[in-house]
Amino acid sequence: MKKIIDTINKYGVVVMTPLVLIIFLKTCSTNGKIDKVEDKTEILNLKIDSLQIELRNEIKIEGLKTEKRMI
Repeated sequence: MKKIIDTINKYGVVVMTPLVLIIFLKTCSTNGKIDKVEDKTEILNLKIDSLQIELRNEIKIEGLKTEKRMI
């Protein structure tokens, strides 16, 4: 047991430094991915809004056509 503790004390810093760097770099790339996803959702929301406006106009036109046929 003493050998294991001595080994951890001796090489602990050497092992921990790369692990901390890897974790840090992973979190940096995650933030970039989140920003990209947010941009994509904003673009999709704008497209949906424009489609809703077009759909409302189409419904009005079809309603007027139906009303004209009834007259």
